[in-house]
Amino acid sequence: MVGGAGFDLAGIPDATGDVLLSTVGLAGLASAVMATLEVGKGKVDSLMCSTAYGGSSQQTDILSTRSKNDMVHMERHKFNIQGAAADVLKSITETLQAMKQAKAKPVTFVQIEYPTNPDMKDTDLAAVEGLLCNYQKETGSQVLLLLDTTFSPPSKAGSLVSHLPTLVFNSLSKSVTGGFSTGGSLVANNHPLAQEVLKRAHVHLALFDTGAKPCQLKIFNEMHAECELRVQQAHDNCVKAAAAFEKAVEKHSGHPMKTNFVTAEQIRKGVTPATFSFNLPAPDGADQATRAAFAQKFVDSLANSDFGQAGGLKPCVSFGQKNSTIYATVPATSTQGVISKELTAKQALGGIQLIRFSFPTEMDHEAWEKAADAALQAAYPKA
Repeated sequence: MVGGAGFDLAGIPDATGDVLLSTVGLAGLASAVMATLEVGKGKVDSLMCSTAYGGSSQQTDILSTRSKNDMVHMERHKFNIQGAAADVLKSITETLQAMKQAKAKPVTFVQIEYPTNPDMKDTDLAAVEGLLCNYQKETGSQVLLLLDTTFSPPSKAGSLVSHLPTLVFNSLSKSVTGGFSTGGSLVANNHPLAQEVLKRAHVHLALFDTGAKPCQLKIFNEMHAECELRVQQAHDNCVKAAAAFEKAVEKHSGHPMKTNFVTAEQIRKGVTPATFSFNLPAPDGADQATRAAFAQKFVDSLANSDFGQAGGLKPCVSFGQKNSTIYATVPATSTQGVISKELTAKQALGGIQLIRFSFPTEMDHEAWEKAADAALQAAYPKA
């Protein structure tokens, strides 16, 4: 349950309190939420993306629907980032403006995925911090920021926020452990409120016995040192695979398609995920039913190919493993399965749902490109 110096602290100095280590990621997030409710004396406004990771979304929804009483009330507010034209900063601004119309609760708990998932959008954290500081000044609500940097643990996101109490969360099940264990980590900057939340989160973790176990701590200790190297290796594979995939899609569909991937500016900030997402172009003349099933059918075709059957690709939501397997999923029916169809539909383009690919540290690019080419040829036989 307690970490130590040298652990991946996401840009936060390692002298700012004990790292919280949970047995699974969601347990770490839950402890942070419950601790925030404590410091807010049961009254908290929660601001997070409408399609944030399914577990955290469901957890917040449960708390917000079951806690509406005089003693405890967490109210969820959502900002939307789905679609190529969506702007994270603009959406957060609009939601904050709407929140100002109601009486603010003592604490406003803001959760941001950095980068966003599955869109891989950037978030200008300095600009967001300015918005949140203004909101805090105008409403009197203390803002607490949580950054989920699971998709790029080396991003040092914590160092990009200087005035607000800030927590940084990582799902250790991914890049940090290379897939050898589940787990979650939570660190805090030196703001007194962030430190208080971290301290209370440790208590909640102990009460529910969801702290990382000795066997997990051993794996964390063995694996985290190479995390940055593995992230870079997987990122490099992702960059190469994305370029080849875009060319193959245009070749077989007859339409250009850009993958949703981090920009050069994001990469310069250390945001180097091994994941991209995309909406395949709709086949010419395809009816609504064909379009609705198209994304999952494509993932299934890759999984059932010789490449997939040999372990080259799995229809799975994970990523960051120290192996040679590519993971493919349709988020709307996997991690976002608990989110309303109305919200996940915003990720669709031309009726085709979004697909996410995640890449490993080592892979056979020639075999991958051959499998992708065959699957695309079958998907667009007359293009």
